[in-house]
Amino acid sequence: NGALLDDDTARALDRETVCKVARALSCGDGAARLDQLVVWPSVPLGVAAIDKWRELLMRAGVCEDEPAACEKRRVIIGEWSSHAVLYSRLHGACEPLVDFLTEITDPEMENAEVWQRWLVKRYDEWPLERRGVAVEWLRWLLRPDARRAGFPALCGFIAHENCLSPEQHIARDDAGRYSLARAARDGLIGCLHELVADGKMESLVDTHSPGCAICLRAVRSCARWAQLQPCRHWICADCRERWMRVDDGDESPVEGMDVEDGLWPGDGATSSPQVC
Repeated sequence: NGALLDDDTARALDRETVCKVARALSCGDGAARLDQLVVWPSVPLGVAAIDKWRELLMRAGVCEDEPAACEKRRVIIGEWSSHAVLYSRLHGACEPLVDFLTEITDPEMENAEVWQRWLVKRYDEWPLERRGVAVEWLRWLLRPDARRAGFPALCGFIAHENCLSPEQHIARDDAGRYSLARAARDGLIGCLHELVADGKMESLVDTHSPGCAICLRAVRSCARWAQLQPCRHWICADCRERWMRVDDGDESPVEGMDVEDGLWPGDGATSSPQVC
């Protein structure tokens, strides 16, 4: 996963294999991943929260986590990117978010330790080394001096993520389980639910909006859904079954989805010309 070959391993590989590896790392996705592992951590981006995450990774001696095959990713039925929806909602509710965090991170607040533990609880299932990075990153964002200054690093990070291109939002959706994208989500999702419950922020899931790109049925009107690839449109189980019958079983499963609010997708399908 980005480790350099030692001399013994390199000698054991035949010349053709070495050439294939070199070509894979010199262009396209391979070059991008190599840059992410070698160059990416050492070049400041100018977004304080991201630069701090990179600094903590380097200090811990680990690379940014990459997605594993068939790894679960979070999706929102009817939405092409859960990351885009999350940061759109957070960006529109930055002021109440800061007010809420100011309250629960006040050292003199009653049960302050309980709230601080609540903020990092979702990191409990992370590997110890990466958990340490995530906890330190979140506590750096919410430190007392940042709280007095209005959390500029946090607000700057939310604004940056909200302005990403569609391709970058999708890349965040597909990021590794212990990546910055997932650390930020795990650290902020509890606050988001509190704000939604208090009516200060719009929910991630609009159950009354059209979910199916073909029949336009509402999200809550169907229990099983499929997300098309690579377009990321959604279709309901009925439309998928009708389409599969027409297509005579030409199917490519999309697995490993973790769906918001207990809404479960179907097995998935390839892109449909009716939608794309």
